[in-house]
Amino acid sequence: MFKILVYHGIVERTDSFDGYFPKNISIEKFRSQIDALKKKTKFLSLSEFEKKWQKRDLRNNEAMLFFDDCYQSALNGLKVLKEYEIPAVIALSTDLVEKGYSWIDDIEKILPDDFEEIIRLKKRFRNISLGKVSGELEKLSRVYGINPRRAKQKKFDIVSWREIKQIRSMGFDIVHHGHFHYPMSRLSDRDLLKDIETNVEMLKKKLNIEPHSFVYPFGEKEDYNGKTKAILKDFGFRFAFSAGKGGVNYNDPFAIPRVNSY
Repeated sequence: MFKILVYHGIVERTDSFDGYFPKNISIEKFRSQIDALKKKTKFLSLSEFEKKWQKRDLRNNEAMLFFDDCYQSALNGLKVLKEYEIPAVIALSTDLVEKGYSWIDDIEKILPDDFEEIIRLKKRFRNISLGKVSGELEKLSRVYGINPRRAKQKKFDIVSWREIKQIRSMGFDIVHHGHFHYPMSRLSDRDLLKDIETNVEMLKKKLNIEPHSFVYPFGEKEDYNGKTKAILKDFGFRFAFSAGKGGVNYNDPFAIPRVNSY
């Protein structure tokens, strides 16, 4: 079955939280995974994927690689892929690039050792309104006495625009991932439109990238809906990628499943 694999951070060494709730993998493990895959897999670029989609010809021995959010540590993995001449797609949330961090990671910075509470709070924050996120994080920061802006951990750093231009010059594809990186089905109509519109405008301004492919933040079935798909179509997007197992449905280019790889 054709598969799409998703990565986030590729770090020098993982920590205890990565073992509990994996999002980062070590450079060594990543290289090992790619070494095993490339023996039997043809990796597709975004343009190759589109051509094969149109022909309904995606094959079992083919795959795509995505890096969501583009943490600075992802550069470690991209250098490996560049060495092997393997294509990949980078999904960018523009607010994260502007700030240099992700709001969802602030929870882990504030509670660095309480793994179960981190998971509980991340789920809760995905279900509160976007306008309340900053206030709730400030309350959490006061309760635990930790300012996430001062809790520097390199694994949380997001790439800069300069680094993104470097990544693009390496030949990797850049696609849209929303502006605020918030579950789209939980946004108000106004915020949903603003989120997509801002993401589109900034990638056009900064990188001259037009709408083509969109990656839903978080990407579970409950994180997007028919309204989200309709707005993406209005903006000119051709594909949208989600999360979860299953094969591609050629009748729905706005719910293409991808699997996290750790």
